[in-house]
Amino acid sequence: MSRERIIQFGTGRLLRGFVDCFVDSLNRRGLYDGKIVVVQSTGGHTWKDINDQHGKYHLVLRGIENGQPVEECRAVESISRALEINGQFDEFLQLAENPDMQVIVSNTTEVGIQYDAADRATDAPPSSFPAKLCRLLYRRYECGLPGFLIFPCELIDSNAQVLKGIVCRYAEEWGYGQDFLNWLEQENKFCNTLVDRICTGFPKEEEARWQEKIGEKDKLLNVAEPFHLWAIEGDYEALLPFCTAGCNVVWTTDITPYKKRKVRILNGGHTSMVLGASLLGLENVLECMRHEQVHALFRHCIWEEIVPALGGGTEEESFARAVEDRFSNPYLCHHLSDIAVNSVSKFKVRILPTILEYREQFGALPDGLCFSLAALLAYYRLKEPKDKPEYIRTLKEKALREILSDQAVWGRDLSFLMEKVSPYYERMLAGRTEEAYQMILKDKGGIL
Repeated sequence: MSRERIIQFGTGRLLRGFVDCFVDSLNRRGLYDGKIVVVQSTGGHTWKDINDQHGKYHLVLRGIENGQPVEECRAVESISRALEINGQFDEFLQLAENPDMQVIVSNTTEVGIQYDAADRATDAPPSSFPAKLCRLLYRRYECGLPGFLIFPCELIDSNAQVLKGIVCRYAEEWGYGQDFLNWLEQENKFCNTLVDRICTGFPKEEEARWQEKIGEKDKLLNVAEPFHLWAIEGDYEALLPFCTAGCNVVWTTDITPYKKRKVRILNGGHTSMVLGASLLGLENVLECMRHEQVHALFRHCIWEEIVPALGGGTEEESFARAVEDRFSNPYLCHHLSDIAVNSVSKFKVRILPTILEYREQFGALPDGLCFSLAALLAYYRLKEPKDKPEYIRTLKEKALREILSDQAVWGRDLSFLMEKVSPYYERMLAGRTEEAYQMILKDKGGIL
């Protein structure tokens, strides 16, 4: 029986459609002997479903490869069990006492790797993910055991170094001592990573068909595209032979070019498109790619703004063409409501840097990406977004200029975007989103 070797923060579909199936591949090929313990710290019942199904679930890979449709269903059995940290904090800390544990993986979204001044060493558990990790690592240190390989999968720049910095900050504030800080530095490897796979989760509209096909009820059924890439700084192929198992994992000294391309083009393309499309009543990415106006504006943002700001090289152009094909995958149903979660933080990471770099390089503001900001603000005003309460209050209650100049929201004053954003924002608030699309597409010379 495989031993528990990996601790995973996050029960979501991305990790279950990505890391967990890679580990399953290692185990099935006899290249590794390890199970994953999944830790859930958010609301929901996924952890219960995992335990009820003894860690087993099915992953469906659907898409186009070499011009041919692909649909593959595989059982994934790399998870041993799940813990709900709010009710099982002692069991969570006990994971650190297991000498077989080697690896920590996380995906707590863009807002997960953040410092919370309210967290204390006596909290059971503390609120933030870095504080929870600090408690776990300190217990490991107290046991006199070796450290971990730590692979954060959150889509922020230098994700591992940011996480490590916050963990060290808590250690200093909580008085854990210099010996622990030395152990953190010497015994643990925090590796920056970049993950790339579109995972759309449980296809509820196809539940009956898939239950019949796999012959059992699976509450954790996951769906993803065949394409995947995991770029990791470092080289731990000897411990985790992903490449040998046929996984598209790149061990590298610098993930920066991989991350920048992916975050700006793929994730930026998503974020630039989905909120305006939602205001038009569209529900998934495929509908967006088949909608004349939404698709036209998406292509403008990608080809006339994002790719040029990245330098317009052949690798950027090739990746952009692949992204357009991936978004047009007829076998995936990627709901806009899922992509829209935490859109303020996503905008700051995925789009704002492109706006600033475009202005610096070309001496002008990118109209399409400014339109996407107007759509974000209107969506938060008119809909019920899922985001930090303080962001929602600001965007719902304040006037546009106040919103744009609020550095607590954006990290800088964005009032210089007022003239570009205002005309689209006003029309969207008035229920004239289609007119806003017509306006920008006309300004750009019609349907592109």
